[in-house]
Amino acid sequence: MKQGVKLRLPSQPGRFDIFVIGATALALLGWVTAPAGYLSGGLLLAAAALQFVRLARWSGVRTVSDPLVLILHVGYAWVPIGLALLGASQIGVPIPVAPPSMRSPQAR
Repeated sequence: MKQGVKLRLPSQPGRFDIFVIGATALALLGWVTAPAGYLSGGLLLAAAALQFVRLARWSGVRTVSDPLVLILHVGYAWVPIGLALLGASQIGVPIPVAPPSMRSPQAR
């Protein structure tokens, strides 16, 4: 309990968290075994939504006063963002890329 915070502590990991981790593992397994398709894309998008709900349950807004904890929440936010982008690309949603003039020489 840093700084005497006693009210509304985040919930401890429970069944929902285990379910979300399992669903994410299943979605990633589907992506590895059958990369381009609606099934793997749908699983990835569902996992992204579940991960976003999991992140929202952590009450990250209350961490603004502690930069170290805040950056952990910001960093974890890339998990659902990455899953959503990957899932969208698998079902055919065009994901914009940087123009060649802005890419690194190795990526051209």
